[in-house]
Amino acid sequence: MTTTDEFGRARLDELLGEVRPGPVPLRRLREDGVRARRRRVASFVAAGAVALIVMGVAGVTAWGGLREPAPQFDPAAAGEYAASDGEVCPQEQPQEPGTSGFGTEKPASSTPNLRPPERVWVCQYAPDLGPFNDQQGQRLITWTLEGGAVEVGASDVDAFADALAAVAPGDRDPEQPCTADLGPRWMVVAETAGDLTGFVVDDFGCGDLRLTDDPWSTEPGAARQPGTVPGTFREGAADLSDLAKETWLAGSPEPRVLSMSAGWESYPQAMVSGELSVESGCVLVGDFVVVWPPRTTWDASTKTLVFAAGLAPGTIVRIGDQFRGGGGSLPDQVLKSELGPDGYAWLTGCLAETGASGVVFAYPEG
Repeated sequence: MTTTDEFGRARLDELLGEVRPGPVPLRRLREDGVRARRRRVASFVAAGAVALIVMGVAGVTAWGGLREPAPQFDPAAAGEYAASDGEVCPQEQPQEPGTSGFGTEKPASSTPNLRPPERVWVCQYAPDLGPFNDQQGQRLITWTLEGGAVEVGASDVDAFADALAAVAPGDRDPEQPCTADLGPRWMVVAETAGDLTGFVVDDFGCGDLRLTDDPWSTEPGAARQPGTVPGTFREGAADLSDLAKETWLAGSPEPRVLSMSAGWESYPQAMVSGELSVESGCVLVGDFVVVWPPRTTWDASTKTLVFAAGLAPGTIVRIGDQFRGGGGSLPDQVLKSELGPDGYAWLTGCLAETGASGVVFAYPEG
């Protein structure tokens, strides 16, 4: 008669004979500035294998990971996509009353365990600073949708499925230092049989990731539906952020670059810095619509600004990078004269469309 322990040891020997620990293949992102990070690879150990046998778990998900239990799905959530009327990303991310807007800082206790996505979208959210909250000791943040949702092509859904499956609790990537800036958030929305799940990644600070089990009603980090986990995640967050940014930039409308006339030779010496972004076809640095030196152009193939004049001709700046250079404000009559009626109309339209704080003339440092 075979005992439970004997069976367990026999099955363990079988498992250890089948498993060959090795590097996990990481889909290489485009090499035009998108950093591909290598994940740390865990090896199977005897104690873990025994735990799997004792619990009787053999949950291999369709996303390729060894998980427990089997992938989960809440039939009650199957109407979320229909309820959104096709708008998978709300204008503002939901948040609990009285909170700062960032979501929980508590680390997640386990790995999400969800069915693979059938469709995927990427949305960008920008922070709107509210009044100072004395109890919180900081300003309240509202996260506002920038542009619209960019749907991932059918041929790229599997790449996102792999990236989503890699999300897990873990230590921060030592190659990604925590920064003191405040930038955008990316939300990757996965749809499975009508159920929407949002993976929200901070593109600033420590790059934390949080789940929302309904992008329209649940604050990121407070997910509770089956298969989701509340809290913050770090493993896989940086790779998902890079993939989301690449996809969003590729699907965004081409911006119009506003630049001064060919004879412009004045370069104010104030410092101009902030994230270079595109919203509704308008180029911004931080919260300001930008006017550039003469002959500044947009390279659609690389999503970059190319400077032909100014103090650093030949400089290339990529959308999504932190811009740092010189510049300053210019009188309205100068902008009208330099941009002409059509360019000035576009400038005022950008101010109205984006809600920017103002206009700045900027140029890269030499």
